[in-house]
Amino acid sequence: LINPTGLTIDIELKTSYPFYEGIEEKTLALVKEFAMEDRINYSSFNHYTCLHLLELDPSLDVGFLYFDGTIDFPAYAKAHGAKAINPAYFNLFVPGEPMAAAKRLGLRSNVWVVDEEEDVEACIRLGVTTVITNDPARVLKYYKER
Repeated sequence: LINPTGLTIDIELKTSYPFYEGIEEKTLALVKEFAMEDRINYSSFNHYTCLHLLELDPSLDVGFLYFDGTIDFPAYAKAHGAKAINPAYFNLFVPGEPMAAAKRLGLRSNVWVVDEEEDVEACIRLGVTTVITNDPARVLKYYKER
């Protein structure tokens, strides 16, 4: 479904429990089978999964998903080889200006879940690279109208 569109997509590996031994290798094989290697961002809340992906291929575009309660997450992600941080939307407003810090460190920011116009506006204002949404048509329409 995605291949003919030219879209870049995020594949989230859900490996908290159970861990799904070998899921990283299987995922990379499927991406290669569909010749989409240059159009995939990988992410997981399990940062060991992210590290394993990077061990398999250091050139992968891997983002560390996180929800809450982290201190200086951009520095943590950069230190572990991530190319992006993937925070929950409300993390944009925590102390330390994580979007500015990510940008200074050369990290992209892929923020989830952004469905409302005012949230899209805040992401634009804060320099978010990408929004992860449940309603791509609505968010794209708003972005184009803006």
